Amino acid sequence: ENQFALAAMMIRGLLVLLSISQAVSLFEDQAGLNDFHLENIGQVKGAIFSTDSKTKRIFVYTDLNVVAALDVWTGDIVWRQFLPDNESIDLIRVSSGGSGKMVVSVSGGGKYIRVFSMATGDLYWDDVTRSIPAKGEAAAAALGAGVIS
Repeated sequence: ENQFALAAMMIRGLLVLLSISQAVSLFEDQAGLNDFHLENIGQVKGAIFSTDSKTKRIFVYTDLNVVAALDVWTGDIVWRQFLPDNESIDLIRVSSGGSGKMVVSVSGGGKYIRVFSMATGDLYWDDVTRSIPAKGEAAAAALGAGVIS
């Protein structure tokens, strides 16, 4: 009886393993359509290279309101931050200010200013200006405040 119980348990285990492999497979014509992991940052609107010679990164902003760091050699996404859909990114700048290496984004026509860690993409600072400045004034204000160097 023990041999039959052991054989039945092994057959059940084999059936479970076979059913799992069927559940995670895709047909060739579904590749790219039904993938559950697709890294996408959108169409690049602007880019700036890292000032750090060790990391070799390019920082971009896209039509999908994404600020991202890409590895120059592989093209891999190092980090990415999604900004709200209702504000378009106007520009990004790289800064090596007193607080360390940062990426500064200005969006919403200059209404929103955000500062991200160059290495990790962590949000250091997020501020809403009191009024919407004229075109170019937000970057000038950030420069004057020492946020962008």
